[in-house]
Amino acid sequence: MVQTKKLIEVALPLEAINKASAREKSIRHGHPSTLHLWWARRPLAAARAVIFAQMVDDPSAWPDLFPTGKAQEKERQRLFRLIEELVQWENTTNEAVLQQARDEIWNSWRRACAENADHPRAKELFDRHKLPAFHDPFAGGGALPLEAQRLGLESHASDLNPVAVLICKAMIEIPPKFAGRPPVNPESRRKLLGAQASRLPFSGGEGTRLPFSGGEGTRLPLSGGEGTRLPESSAIWRSRGYIPHFDKAGTVQFITFRLADSLPRSVLDRWEAELASLPEGERQTEREKRIGRWLDRGAGECHLRDPRIAEMVEKALLHFDGERFRLIAWCIMPNHVHVLIETVAGHPLAAVVHSWKSFTAKEANRILGRSGAFWQVEYYDRFIRDEAHFANAKRYIEENPVRAGLVPSAGEWRWSSAWEGRGEAFRGARGLAEDVRYYGKWMRDEAEKRIGHLYPKVEVTEEMAKGRPDLKKYVGRKLTVIAWLWARTVKSPNPAFADVDVPLASTFMLSTKKGKEAYVEPVIEGKNYRFTVKIAGSAGVPPALKTGTKLGRGANFRCLMSGTPIAGDYIKAEGRAGRMGARLMAIVAEGQSGRVYLAPTPEHEAAARQARPEWKPEGDVPARLTGGTCVPYGLKTWGDLFTPRQLVALTTFSDLVGEAMERVKRDALAAGLPDDGKPLRDGGTGATAYAEAVAVYLAFAIDRMAMTGNNLVRWNAVGEKAQHCFGRQALPMLWDFAEPNFLATATGSVDAAVFYSCDPLNWMAPPATGSSKQEDATSQQTSKDKLVSTDPPYYDNVGYADLSDFFYVWLRRSLRPVFPDLFATLAVPKAEELVATPYRHGSREKAEAFFLDGMTRAMHRLAEQAHPAFPVTIYYAFKQSETESAEGTASTGWETFLDAVIRAGFAISGTWPMRTEMRTRQIAMGTNALASSIVLVCRQREAFAPTATRREFVTALKAEIPAALAHLQRGNIAPVDLAQAAIGPGMAVYTRYAQVLDAEGRPVPVREALALINQTLDECLASQEGDFDADSRWALAWFDQHGFAEGEYGVAETLSKAKNTSVAGMVEAGILASKRGRVRLLKPAELPADRDPAADRRPSVWKDLHHLIRVLESGGESAAAGLAATLGGRAEAARELAYRLYTVCERKKRAKEALSYNAVVQSMPEILRLAGEAKAQPARQADLFAAT
Repeated sequence: MVQTKKLIEVALPLEAINKASAREKSIRHGHPSTLHLWWARRPLAAARAVIFAQMVDDPSAWPDLFPTGKAQEKERQRLFRLIEELVQWENTTNEAVLQQARDEIWNSWRRACAENADHPRAKELFDRHKLPAFHDPFAGGGALPLEAQRLGLESHASDLNPVAVLICKAMIEIPPKFAGRPPVNPESRRKLLGAQASRLPFSGGEGTRLPFSGGEGTRLPLSGGEGTRLPESSAIWRSRGYIPHFDKAGTVQFITFRLADSLPRSVLDRWEAELASLPEGERQTEREKRIGRWLDRGAGECHLRDPRIAEMVEKALLHFDGERFRLIAWCIMPNHVHVLIETVAGHPLAAVVHSWKSFTAKEANRILGRSGAFWQVEYYDRFIRDEAHFANAKRYIEENPVRAGLVPSAGEWRWSSAWEGRGEAFRGARGLAEDVRYYGKWMRDEAEKRIGHLYPKVEVTEEMAKGRPDLKKYVGRKLTVIAWLWARTVKSPNPAFADVDVPLASTFMLSTKKGKEAYVEPVIEGKNYRFTVKIAGSAGVPPALKTGTKLGRGANFRCLMSGTPIAGDYIKAEGRAGRMGARLMAIVAEGQSGRVYLAPTPEHEAAARQARPEWKPEGDVPARLTGGTCVPYGLKTWGDLFTPRQLVALTTFSDLVGEAMERVKRDALAAGLPDDGKPLRDGGTGATAYAEAVAVYLAFAIDRMAMTGNNLVRWNAVGEKAQHCFGRQALPMLWDFAEPNFLATATGSVDAAVFYSCDPLNWMAPPATGSSKQEDATSQQTSKDKLVSTDPPYYDNVGYADLSDFFYVWLRRSLRPVFPDLFATLAVPKAEELVATPYRHGSREKAEAFFLDGMTRAMHRLAEQAHPAFPVTIYYAFKQSETESAEGTASTGWETFLDAVIRAGFAISGTWPMRTEMRTRQIAMGTNALASSIVLVCRQREAFAPTATRREFVTALKAEIPAALAHLQRGNIAPVDLAQAAIGPGMAVYTRYAQVLDAEGRPVPVREALALINQTLDECLASQEGDFDADSRWALAWFDQHGFAEGEYGVAETLSKAKNTSVAGMVEAGILASKRGRVRLLKPAELPADRDPAADRRPSVWKDLHHLIRVLESGGESAAAGLAATLGGRAEAARELAYRLYTVCERKKRAKEALSYNAVVQSMPEILRLAGEAKAQPARQADLFAAT
């Protein structure tokens, strides 16, 4: 078989991939990770790039197409540019970019098919009309299968964990089944059926004339005589500010209103001054053009990008359609809104616009947790003069997203009349998303009828407002509760207060926002106490209240009544005995422009106490978790993690999933879906399967509610919101907790949960199909003849089976009728999970042996089954936790993992460090400098691989590492990642042999092989010194020993002779300081700012590099580009020196200097790009002036 080298086996644009992966961390709306929590998901950007590079040929594989090294590098850089586009979040659903990637994959595939036409299994393996399918046997959160599907591959996911299997079904299996279908709910069907009629108010039937067409309507509706004079009647002229508005019933109006920060007053004033000399008509036209261009650039916060806000604004526009106005067209842009309506008598235009803006401003501020102006005060309206004007206006509105570069066509913009009016309105899984949203709302409304009495509003009384000026405006009003804040209690250990339940509060702070600080203050009254809430004034917050009743670290508190210390062992004993309680500390309510904090009331504590759950989840909470567990304090079962009110609510919502499923099926049949009776698990696509599909996402919403609705939920006093219990991969004890109101709209509510469960569906349903099933990776058969990329468990990291039971117990209750096989067991399978957990296996040694054996078998399945035309890629989360064996030899999870891969029959051809930290994060030495994960690139080792001696292995390393190093450096790999990336070509040498034996005939272990690879890398970097000038070679040798510290003059002089330079010459050159028998290298900040490289009589690479660092750190990349432009080709030599200096700093533990050298290498592509533009600028300017 002819195997072609793939791009991932040679080079990758790591900086672009890592930057996009880091950025992805801050993206929430539309990201698949919001569908359901799963731990340690791979970034979509990295997954997409890896799979693409895994399938696309490296140009060096085709010397007939790219005969020279220069031609190959040019083609490689073209592919890099495509990857740089492909990994951008904005291009996740950009079909133009995705199609380019798919085309490249197909090109490489067809070449592979042609080369292997004579293969004995050519018909099975090399069908040029069909791409191989994809498989991930450790699918987890589904990022890899989803991205394979996005690239056009039929995608298969499998996992032992049923929660992971279901997540993958929801990502890759269900959406394609129902892609392109409109929603079935009655509200959407009504809108869809009536859309065309309501959007064309002037066509057909009586009264359908345009108000400006035919008969009397041929004149402008606001003009007299020839139609040239505007009416002077004040009855139809209105003004709410500085803009006059024409308002007459029956006219068609084009209205624009925009966000408060979208167009600053200063910009408008500047334009007015610039356009003052133009005639009125031209001035107005130009002003409109400028406003349009400015808004389309996306100025300001662009809150309307948030789908929650856009949807709410759209609903507001639709709410009174046909009653107060007739809605013709609309478009909600990121920072402004266009609307085309026909006005109706009795409803002035100003009142209509005011109702839109006032309602949406309040709702948006509430959703975003902000206050202040949301919209600009004014709106801009233009009456429509005739049919041509009408057509132009409608086209302008609906094509605005296209002009702004947001979508290729108007029909693809979700928030406009063009989207809803097109036949492809529900492209992808958007129809499914609409139904999840609708039936989620139905569940919320139905739940309120059943359990609303458990979630009362809070009435602000005169008594509450005493001493609280902030509450005066709320007196007599009932506010919606966002959350109740509780503190756990135990009986005081002080005999004098033994009957008092005292609070265990880690803090009494409610809000730490500057200027809005709020806190709980306990008031002791005899042998009892109560909580009050205060707003911090000028005196600030009493320091003691910031730490609640806590004493130091751990479970140590003080008695509120007596000050007596409460030991952790006492608290544990009380918890295990069932004597730990909870007391309401404060109520958080929804105010006009933010949170309102109130003292607890007896009515609200009683409302919580009256809940009587009839069911609670069984199963044991893990007694051992790396990040801590609540079990020692008496929270032993999953049911113990919820308050009675939370249990009643969650079981009510779980029951409603089944009821919602019946409603969906009934509505689906009414919408015309076939009643084939075939369930989702059997591949059904009719009404039954569709109802079950909607139920899956509703069940996910309940999981999210459980995650933010349990008694381990922390109140974030900075963000003023509840934070779910999985802030880390553990379930540690929490002393004071937040109980969100499921029936409100803030974090923790069913509204928020449904939104996050359905929002990703708007961006899913790629063109290919997918499947997900439960399967053990050590015995699976699914990988046969498939492309494989996988993210397996990581040695002794978190056991996901233990944690995922939290979700499993609720999913099982909601969805067992839908997936009886998936939820057949009471808990998630754990014994077979491939994680080295000593408590499960009896000892550390047994746990490691279990992991190594299981991972070897799983990897062996992949080596045997994966499609032979492609390498397999395997992610490994880089965590260097060492263990000691019985023989006293140390090993790490990384070495154990590599050993498993090699034993399985794989040869390693690449290792690529992937990081998700922001680029601005300071580099720390040691573990902080390591990548988040490493991607191993593997191929099946030849059946008859030879054996090599240690000497032969080292000789091969020295022959091959230099070329691989050059490739990596040309790809601008960051110095911090160089050593890890160089493992790939080194392990490629090690794993091409069946064994590498030392002088005594013993196998060379992985640990020793890694040490030899690193040693060879150091030698290669050192050999590059020969290309540097004498001054730079001396400086490098001196830096190795002294850094920027002082050393003896005599030693410096001796070294200078060896390097063929002189101390005096280097002092004169400006890189060295010499005084009183001591010398030192000058730091970048000490170098003169007025240096002219062109006039430098003694240039050196050292000087060039450190001047670049000085300028980069003081003036940024643009300033550094100016210097690089004068250096020309010497800038490349400076980059090579930076690599070398970084390795020195890493070895010597000089973190500060390492940061500078790593930064200059990472910035070099942008510096050189800007330098090239700077060189070209004068020529362009000359052409411009010549043209005039």
